[in-house]
Amino acid sequence: MSTVTVAALEKANLPPAHARAINETIEIVAQPKRRKGTMAAALRCWIEDRRVCLGLSDQRQVSFPAAKYPSLANASVSELEEVHIRVQGWALRWESLDEDIWVDAAVCGRFPRSPSVAAV
Repeated sequence: MSTVTVAALEKANLPPAHARAINETIEIVAQPKRRKGTMAAALRCWIEDRRVCLGLSDQRQVSFPAAKYPSLANASVSELEEVHIRVQGWALRWESLDEDIWVDAAVCGRFPRSPSVAAV
Protein backbone atom coordinates (compact mmCIF):
# COMPACT_ATOMS: atom_id res chain seq x y z
CA MET A 1 0.00 0.00 0.00
CA SER A 2 1.33 3.42 -0.90
CA THR A 3 1.35 6.02 1.89
CA VAL A 4 2.76 9.49 2.33
CA THR A 5 4.46 10.22 5.63
CA VAL A 6 3.14 12.96 7.87
CA ALA A 7 6.65 14.45 7.91
CA ALA A 8 6.67 14.76 4.10
CA LEU A 9 3.28 16.47 4.14
CA GLU A 10 4.40 18.79 6.95
CA LYS A 11 7.29 19.91 4.73
CA ALA A 12 4.61 21.07 2.31
CA ASN A 13 3.57 23.54 5.04
CA LEU A 14 0.39 21.66 5.91
CA PRO A 15 -0.80 21.61 9.50
CA PRO A 16 -0.21 18.15 11.09
CA ALA A 17 -3.96 17.47 11.35
CA HIS A 18 -4.41 18.09 7.62
CA ALA A 19 -1.37 15.98 6.83
CA ARG A 20 -2.77 13.04 8.84
CA ALA A 21 -6.18 13.41 7.16
CA ILE A 22 -4.58 13.44 3.71
CA ASN A 23 -2.44 10.41 4.59
CA GLU A 24 -5.51 8.46 5.81
CA THR A 25 -7.36 9.37 2.61
CA ILE A 26 -4.43 8.17 0.49
CA GLU A 27 -4.39 4.85 2.39
CA ILE A 28 -8.13 4.34 1.80
CA VAL A 29 -7.86 5.18 -1.90
CA ALA A 30 -4.86 2.86 -2.33
CA GLN A 31 -6.75 -0.18 -1.03
CA PRO A 32 -8.18 -2.38 -3.81
CA LYS A 33 -11.93 -2.27 -4.22
CA ARG A 34 -13.61 -5.50 -3.20
CA ARG A 35 -15.88 -7.00 -5.79
CA LYS A 36 -18.80 -9.24 -5.07
CA GLY A 37 -17.84 -12.78 -5.84
CA THR A 38 -15.47 -15.47 -4.83
CA MET A 39 -12.20 -13.51 -4.52
CA ALA A 40 -10.42 -16.86 -4.89
CA ALA A 41 -7.74 -17.34 -7.52
CA ALA A 42 -7.28 -20.46 -9.62
CA LEU A 43 -4.25 -22.51 -8.63
CA ARG A 44 -4.96 -25.38 -10.99
CA CYS A 45 -7.12 -25.95 -14.07
CA TRP A 46 -7.95 -29.19 -15.90
CA ILE A 47 -10.63 -30.60 -18.21
CA GLU A 48 -12.92 -33.53 -17.33
CA ASP A 49 -15.81 -34.64 -19.56
CA ARG A 50 -15.92 -31.25 -21.34
CA ARG A 51 -16.06 -29.46 -17.99
CA VAL A 52 -13.48 -26.86 -16.97
CA CYS A 53 -12.36 -27.77 -13.45
CA LEU A 54 -10.64 -25.35 -11.10
CA GLY A 55 -8.71 -25.78 -7.87
CA LEU A 56 -9.07 -22.49 -6.02
CA SER A 57 -6.87 -20.70 -3.50
CA ASP A 58 -9.61 -21.05 -0.85
CA GLN A 59 -9.33 -24.87 -1.14
CA ARG A 60 -12.55 -25.32 -3.15
CA GLN A 61 -12.80 -27.27 -6.36
CA VAL A 62 -15.43 -26.10 -8.83
CA SER A 63 -16.27 -26.85 -12.44
CA PHE A 64 -18.46 -25.52 -15.22
CA PRO A 65 -19.47 -26.84 -18.64
CA ALA A 66 -17.26 -25.63 -21.48
CA ALA A 67 -20.50 -25.21 -23.46
CA LYS A 68 -21.35 -22.16 -21.33
CA TYR A 69 -18.86 -20.20 -23.46
CA PRO A 70 -19.48 -20.02 -27.24
CA SER A 71 -15.75 -20.15 -28.06
CA LEU A 72 -15.31 -23.30 -25.98
CA ALA A 73 -18.56 -25.04 -26.94
CA ASN A 74 -17.28 -26.47 -30.24
CA ALA A 75 -13.63 -26.84 -29.22
CA SER A 76 -12.00 -30.25 -29.28
CA VAL A 77 -10.87 -31.81 -26.02
CA SER A 78 -7.23 -31.21 -26.98
CA GLU A 79 -8.00 -27.52 -27.59
CA LEU A 80 -9.75 -27.27 -24.22
CA GLU A 81 -6.75 -28.83 -22.50
CA GLU A 82 -4.52 -26.00 -23.79
CA VAL A 83 -5.78 -23.67 -21.06
CA HIS A 84 -3.35 -21.43 -19.19
CA ILE A 85 -3.87 -19.67 -15.87
CA ARG A 86 -3.07 -15.97 -16.20
CA VAL A 87 -3.17 -12.74 -14.18
CA GLN A 88 -2.02 -14.44 -10.97
CA GLY A 89 -4.88 -16.93 -11.08
CA TRP A 90 -7.68 -14.46 -11.82
CA ALA A 91 -8.09 -15.42 -15.50
CA LEU A 92 -8.02 -18.42 -17.83
CA ARG A 93 -6.65 -18.15 -21.37
CA TRP A 94 -7.03 -20.36 -24.43
CA GLU A 95 -4.58 -18.88 -26.92
CA SER A 96 -5.59 -21.03 -29.92
CA LEU A 97 -9.28 -20.22 -29.31
CA ASP A 98 -8.64 -16.55 -28.46
CA GLU A 99 -10.76 -16.93 -25.30
CA ASP A 100 -10.23 -15.28 -21.91
CA ILE A 101 -12.43 -16.03 -18.91
CA TRP A 102 -12.36 -14.31 -15.54
CA VAL A 103 -12.23 -16.98 -12.84
CA ASP A 104 -14.50 -15.01 -10.51
CA ALA A 105 -17.22 -14.72 -13.16
CA ALA A 106 -17.15 -18.43 -13.99
CA VAL A 107 -17.13 -19.54 -10.35
CA CYS A 108 -20.10 -17.28 -9.59
CA GLY A 109 -22.03 -18.53 -12.65
CA ARG A 110 -21.84 -15.28 -14.63
CA PHE A 111 -21.66 -16.80 -18.10
CA PRO A 112 -22.09 -14.97 -21.41
CA ARG A 113 -25.58 -14.92 -22.87
CA SER A 114 -26.21 -17.31 -25.70
CA PRO A 115 -26.89 -15.66 -29.09
CA SER A 116 -30.50 -16.93 -29.09
CA VAL A 117 -31.21 -15.30 -25.70
CA ALA A 118 -29.50 -12.03 -26.68
CA ALA A 119 -31.56 -11.78 -29.90
CA VAL A 120 -34.92 -12.10 -28.14
